[in-house]
Amino acid sequence: MTRQLSLLLTILLVPTLTAAQGTEPVSECDVFFTQSPRPLNVASFFTWYHFEDQFDCMSARPLEGWFLSSDRRRTKQHFHRLRKHGFDALLTAIYADPESHDGGSSDMRHMVRALEIARQQKLQFIPLFDLAVAADLKGGFCNRFAGLCPQGTRPIDEYNFDRHPELERLTVDMMKVIAERFILPFTHPKNPTKSTARYLTDNRGRLVLDEHGLPRPEIYLYIARVWTDDSRDHKTIKTTLRKVNRAYHRLGLGKPAYTLDVIQANNAGFDEGLVAAFGDTVVGITSFFEPHPQARTMGELTRTVHGPMYANAATKLARAIGSDLISPRVQVSVGTAANFDKRRWAACNGGFGNVAWPAMGPEEVFEAFLGSITGTTQPEHECKRFLDTNGNQPVPYRNKRFIYAGEGFEGTWLCAETQNGQFVYPNRYGCQPLHIFEALMKDIGELRTR
Repeated sequence: MTRQLSLLLTILLVPTLTAAQGTEPVSECDVFFTQSPRPLNVASFFTWYHFEDQFDCMSARPLEGWFLSSDRRRTKQHFHRLRKHGFDALLTAIYADPESHDGGSSDMRHMVRALEIARQQKLQFIPLFDLAVAADLKGGFCNRFAGLCPQGTRPIDEYNFDRHPELERLTVDMMKVIAERFILPFTHPKNPTKSTARYLTDNRGRLVLDEHGLPRPEIYLYIARVWTDDSRDHKTIKTTLRKVNRAYHRLGLGKPAYTLDVIQANNAGFDEGLVAAFGDTVVGITSFFEPHPQARTMGELTRTVHGPMYANAATKLARAIGSDLISPRVQVSVGTAANFDKRRWAACNGGFGNVAWPAMGPEEVFEAFLGSITGTTQPEHECKRFLDTNGNQPVPYRNKRFIYAGEGFEGTWLCAETQNGQFVYPNRYGCQPLHIFEALMKDIGELRTR
């Protein structure tokens, strides 16, 4: 790292980490949020690359050019790079049964092989259940958030479990697939904390068990914010979750520990009733990189949208915990990207338009990563009803930071600059955010003691 970047890191980091971290206490129970110590660093990972021309639809190519998801050498290279630069785990998108021959199954077979490589590289993983893609493949639904819908599909912008009863069966079946094909084969039989599949632990590294004494696998639910039903208290969703819990129990697994993609940059922030429906299965809430027209670059997005969004979510969550609506151990887990530009993707697939929040230089990458550090928070309280049998607060779960980037997807590991009104990758500095992430982890003392 250059001397200039080191100085920039010092300028940005010191005032951020020495300032008071946390929300104002709320009256019901004095719940407030403080910065989580040493969260797990998680990078998203996809296995849907099958053709060279897919990379023509990206604003920037991967560091070593296009690749195939079947290329084990390239996967090993990618995972080694992530591990070297400070990542602990992968967020792996799962939406089909790898043993079937339906759409998406080849992607999932590539994922199984990739997870075998992750085990060799000592990277854990958290399955991301993508209901949107699963429903598209199995039920002909089309997620309007992902672009234009092909003729013959059912456009949908919410997943209503009452109006579309097949969603309940699909969710239960796919959660069983995740358990049988992606969790149990990657579980250490005697010590789940050593598993490649990630199990819930607390901040002291101790395994968290459910009421049956079983370890709880961590799972990310995308796009959880649009899960809904027609009942007043999400009765159908609760029924679906109970069926999943019973299926996991029969397999020898504890109830899942969900991170829910529910936070949005609007006045509501997130739906407390939906989060409450998950009961104590939810351990964190997040946002899968919320874009916003208010900002033009990654730095502006971090300052004007993501920072306030996560702070407001923590304040709202504190009130919901204090009033006994939501479990007192639910955390805020920040999701961010180093760079984001979908204009080329929109030109190929339609539906996105002129959507771009590029990192215009190293300082904007720092800003995004710093936001993930300061915004990843955990609840603290002085509520007697939340104390354990010894009168102590339960030790918080180990939290997560999510960095959304595949090796090639949208060129997220490169920074841009403007030339003649166009974003150009990489910029004149040859900016690679992974180096910036590593420098930041070293500077806050996390990389050396991993």
